[in-house]
Amino acid sequence: MIKEYVPKIKKVQRVMQYILIFELIFFTAFVGYQFFGWKKKMNTLNKLTGLVSERSELFTQLGNMEKETEKLAIEIKNEKEKFFKRDEFESFVDGLEERLNSFGLNLKSIYIKDSKDEEYSLISVDLEISGKMDKVKKFISFLENYEHLILVRRANLLLGGEDFNYSLILSLDFPIYED
Repeated sequence: MIKEYVPKIKKVQRVMQYILIFELIFFTAFVGYQFFGWKKKMNTLNKLTGLVSERSELFTQLGNMEKETEKLAIEIKNEKEKFFKRDEFESFVDGLEERLNSFGLNLKSIYIKDSKDEEYSLISVDLEISGKMDKVKKFISFLENYEHLILVRRANLLLGGEDFNYSLILSLDFPIYED
């Protein structure tokens, strides 16, 4: 009786082996197909993640550039404030003789030459003043520390005259910012 079932058992084993092999092939094909789909999705996800990261960096740089631009705008504004405006220069020159008198100096002569550009002008002023040395030093210090930019192009100091007063010949340049 057992002999009768051996061929049937072998047949069932073979069928089971074929089914198992078929299932393995089907499973491998299905998982492989899904794996390639997942791989494509992972590659797409990696690309998108890279783009997001790159744009995030650009956004951060843009924010930094905006802050730097604001700082530069403030610096430019501060630098512009160092220049005379035309009305400030005119006020400075109008009060120059009085200011020199307050220092104990006398204004002997003044010559003003204006050269205009589009945004900026450079006004050259030649002064001849006389007075005691300590008064001349105070006036020079005043010019050095003035709130606006005054460039000393040339300075000549001569001793002589009455009471040994010094004669100071100054050539000054006043950069003017035109609004």
